[in-house]
Amino acid sequence: MNHTSEYDRLWTGLKNEKADVVYRILAGDSARYLFLKNGEPEQADRVAAETIPLAHEYLSNTVEPNLEIYDALERAYIARAPYDFHSYLIALEWRRPAKERFYQPRMSVLRPVVDDLTDMMVNDKYDIIELSMPPRVGKSTLGLLFITWCNGRDPDSPILATGYAEKITKMFYAGVFEVYNDSATYNYREIFPLLQLVDTSAKDLTLDFRDDGGQTARKYKSLTCRPIDGSLTGATEARQLLYCDDLVRDIEEAMSRDRLDALDEKLVTNAQSRKKEGCKELHIGTHWSVHDPMSRLAKRHEDNPRCKVIVLPALDPETDESNFDYPYGVGFSTAYYKALRAVYEEKNDLVTWECVYQQNPIEREGLLFPADELTYVLDLPPLDDNRPDDTFAFCDVAFGGNDFLCMPIAYQWGDDPPLIIDVVFLKGDYKITEPLVAGTLIQRKVARAIFEANNGGDFYAQDVLEILKEKDYKMFLTSKRADSTKSKETRIIQHSPAIKSFTFLHPRSEHASPTYRQFINQLTTYTVNGKNKNDDAPDALAGLATMQRTNLNATVKIFDRSRI
Repeated sequence: MNHTSEYDRLWTGLKNEKADVVYRILAGDSARYLFLKNGEPEQADRVAAETIPLAHEYLSNTVEPNLEIYDALERAYIARAPYDFHSYLIALEWRRPAKERFYQPRMSVLRPVVDDLTDMMVNDKYDIIELSMPPRVGKSTLGLLFITWCNGRDPDSPILATGYAEKITKMFYAGVFEVYNDSATYNYREIFPLLQLVDTSAKDLTLDFRDDGGQTARKYKSLTCRPIDGSLTGATEARQLLYCDDLVRDIEEAMSRDRLDALDEKLVTNAQSRKKEGCKELHIGTHWSVHDPMSRLAKRHEDNPRCKVIVLPALDPETDESNFDYPYGVGFSTAYYKALRAVYEEKNDLVTWECVYQQNPIEREGLLFPADELTYVLDLPPLDDNRPDDTFAFCDVAFGGNDFLCMPIAYQWGDDPPLIIDVVFLKGDYKITEPLVAGTLIQRKVARAIFEANNGGDFYAQDVLEILKEKDYKMFLTSKRADSTKSKETRIIQHSPAIKSFTFLHPRSEHASPTYRQFINQLTTYTVNGKNKNDDAPDALAGLATMQRTNLNATVKIFDRSRI
């Protein structure tokens, strides 16, 4: 048979958009088979990539099940699996019921991560990938299945897998062995039909695979699993992949700078020293501290385009919704995470929440506004017969990007410390934020406000004035430039005693909005000993403190803006 002409016929049939879709899918399935039979798996992968979307489209639009197309789709995924981690995960669990699969329920969240891992191993786009996620959302299982994929693709290139203790490395060993051995559950041997397990050692936690028919065990096995404290010298080398999973044991270790220093040294000297040139690295874990190994690794490679740092927090910072509300009850709902956050708020320990669940490592020792040093109220004082003597606001303007527009509003009675009654705290375009700022000023009956004039803040203030004019609301509103001779951190530190004297709504108060809680969270996690992801909350409060200090006990006069 002239295989070239036969392939051309099948390829033409697959690509013919006017042909019946079932014919096109089956033509692709036949072309895939022909290429595999002729020892051309990469061409089979190319055909499978064209066949898969056609089969999905057909199956989603048909009422009657078509087992012939369903089987063709499975074979297409198996053909693609060695070259695409996403296809591998689907093909691997094809026989399992949907609710028992690992990847399918989590695909909406993990798919971008899976594609990045393909880019690292197949397309050589990255040398290092770092993935930080909250506990129990599937990161370790994803890493384990990634190891099985790498072993199948290149069993002759050793992999070193390490974790904080032997119990976790035993899990790596047992998990990889199960995927290979349990053919009733996994399609592993169909994906890698030539792969043979030629040597195992439960004592040394090693597995050795061959795909060339050889049976002789080698010095450096396909996979070696060792704890970070274990002896690695002479035991293995990492030629294909260095895999590090959860190197920090617990919160006690995370809170010890000395132990974290020692742990980072072990990563460098015990694990990374075993790498051969060209070896890739995958680091998976939960952020505990700015000094944990993952944070330091990210810092060392912050300007390296071949290092991809992926951060998936429990609650999306923009929507405050769970990122891991998986189907079949295998994830965590928004309500679950919010209830958990409330527990940390009650304990005045949002730092742990930020580190472990939001993947925002914070240096505990340098906190300038620790949650347990602030003054809170749960209920508001009655305002009908007890209006404050002063109502004032400071607005730190932002025009999008990563910065928050932050406008805390203070009520003050006599000599009592100001109460931060409300805050506008959000990211967004000025067309969205300006009406909200103006509306909040009116709602809270603010008498005077200062807008930071830097970077267009003066124009922003003028826009807000125009909105207030349209609403016939009179107040004193002006803009003022920040002192350019002082850094933002210096201003925050300078006014920190005044900020600490303020009274805040407790995050658990029914009067505290989600944005108010986010504002408090940013304030109480601000550190002077490390890098802050955002500093808008303390910076705006520093501006508010200048107003309170310069106008303490003043008699407030409501200015008619039309006369200004």
